[in-house]
Amino acid sequence: MRGLRRRVSHQLERTPFVNRPLVFASTALVAIAVLSGCTAEPASTPAATTSASAPSATATPSPTSTPAPTATVVPTEAPVVAPTLEDMRLWITAAGFPCDSLTVREGDTGVLGAVSDATCNSGAGFVLATFANQEDIQAVVDLSAESGEPGIFLVGDLWFISGEIPEDLETLRAVAGGEIIEAVYPPVGG
Repeated sequence: MRGLRRRVSHQLERTPFVNRPLVFASTALVAIAVLSGCTAEPASTPAATTSASAPSATATPSPTSTPAPTATVVPTEAPVVAPTLEDMRLWITAAGFPCDSLTVREGDTGVLGAVSDATCNSGAGFVLATFANQEDIQAVVDLSAESGEPGIFLVGDLWFISGEIPEDLETLRAVAGGEIIEAVYPPVGG
């Protein structure tokens, strides 16, 4: 290690504008890596395999006999999070419809299976709802169709906005995204 330090010091004397603490730190990291057996070559398969029936008396480990541990990165999808009712109200106003405030509905007066739901107070005629899963949204669409009072829904990930005028939902879709689903009787597949 002393020889390495002398070589680095000698190099620093010849190089006038060098960040010396950075050079020493990087040299130390390289020295640690070399001393611990790291190489620039990829790890290969072990050179020799020892069997249980023939023990070797002169087994000496080589740096390439055990592959270096590798970390496996497993991509994960971020969980889908429903927008808030306020986010949805802002989509409605951004699309040019009046929705100054919301009336949050709870209990039996709300949308079946919804985590939260509300109506616009300004007469826009929209019902906003968030759900725990897409299956609950499909259940509401199917129930709407079966009731004989078909509805029109702008459906996104874990949310929907229902309205009475298809063109209004198309305008809203340009801001909020999603897919327009019309609940018709009999329900599709039923």
